[in-house]
Amino acid sequence: MNYYRLLTAMLFACLALPAFAGLKEANQAMEKEDYPTALKEWKALAAKGDAEAQFQLGVMYGSGMGVESNIDTAVQWYSKAAKQNHAKAAHVMSIAYRGGQGVKKDEAASLEWLKKAAELGAPRAQNTLGDRYFDGDGVAKDFAQALAWYQKAANQNDALGQRNIAYCHANGAGVPKDEVKAEEWYLKAVAQNQRDAQYELGVLYMGQKKFKEGVQLLNKAAKAGHLDAHVDMALAFALGDGVDQNLERAYLILLMSEDIGQSDRANELKDKIGNMLSEDQKARAKQDAILNGMSR
Repeated sequence: MNYYRLLTAMLFACLALPAFAGLKEANQAMEKEDYPTALKEWKALAAKGDAEAQFQLGVMYGSGMGVESNIDTAVQWYSKAAKQNHAKAAHVMSIAYRGGQGVKKDEAASLEWLKKAAELGAPRAQNTLGDRYFDGDGVAKDFAQALAWYQKAANQNDALGQRNIAYCHANGAGVPKDEVKAEEWYLKAVAQNQRDAQYELGVLYMGQKKFKEGVQLLNKAAKAGHLDAHVDMALAFALGDGVDQNLERAYLILLMSEDIGQSDRANELKDKIGNMLSEDQKARAKQDAILNGMSR
């Protein structure tokens, strides 16, 4: 299986959680990771036309749980469930058609299935459809439509939907710019540990000079692997915003972020801070990063 197919299979599996809504025996087998028993139970139910069982078979074949991974077979089962208005299966079919996985690539079919999944109430599909309207991706750009779909997801206490609404208010996308409303929605998402919300609210607070609150949120996002949060934490130490100014610590943070990803912004800041440090200070920071096992 190539890398893209593996990612797709993993996504299919993620979309299934939580998805224990079939017979007691199948549910218990899945919970115990007794995949042979689960496969037997799901197949029996699927043969009788049970949509959830068909979806679960798609998950098992898509991610290789108890069977050899087979995207084509997975998509066949997802398709059967989707045609019975299974919301998550409809969303997976949208992904399959967009990527040409198990079916011929078809943007129109992908959008059709995405809309169906969103209308059936799948929060991830609602957010994705909102993103399509926000970016003008395959549809006319329409911030009002984007916000409406984000709202539907948020109404289900979906953290990503809450973050997306906050982002719209923070940036004046489809609504007047309003940092108070943005904060309100960000806090809902932060309460569910939504990483982007932690970062973006942290940035909002730093801009409002609420440095203590901002640094706390940036630190949480950085610990969750958000690269930009690492960069902003380094900037906070470089400027002394909310923390004691410490250029060596700032440089160390940027070195430690190398395992998370690369960005021009991170590299530019690292070079600027490096130019303000002595060779001994830079060597000490690099040694600390190596000791922490986070620098390449």
